[in-house]
Amino acid sequence: LQNVIEEKPKYCYADYDNKEVISLCSKLKLHTVTPTIKTTSNPYQEVVDKLQNGAIISLPISTTTEKELDLVIKYIKGKGYNIVTLDKLLSEASVRATTLPTPREITASCGISIRFLYDDIDKVKNTLIENSVEYKGIYKITRLENGSKKVENID
Repeated sequence: LQNVIEEKPKYCYADYDNKEVISLCSKLKLHTVTPTIKTTSNPYQEVVDKLQNGAIISLPISTTTEKELDLVIKYIKGKGYNIVTLDKLLSEASVRATTLPTPREITASCGISIRFLYDDIDKVKNTLIENSVEYKGIYKITRLENGSKKVENID
């Protein structure tokens, strides 16, 4: 994966009830993500059947995946899709963003968020829409004088 995206991964996949894997991801300082395509025994065909813009694909570690990975990548690229990270998409739009776990003030479950300057909100929204990246919301978090945080859902 590092060779395909040409940078060190920041994310890992784990079922939310697998505490051992979630703990390992945390120790490696990786963020947990949930795939939109979770392949099982026939990765190539499952990607062909379910591929869409913004897809996050989970491939099992197996000899079948090893044999079909080149085909999967060629198929994705042949359909005109790019294999990129959200950080790279935002960087191309001249947005300085940081990936971080979703703040507990927004949700108690595992999730990934991006932090960016409020002035870049239109660039961020356009990048998400143009690349069909699904998101749950855009929130503004303000630290109050008493140390608490105010959370506003702005989209």
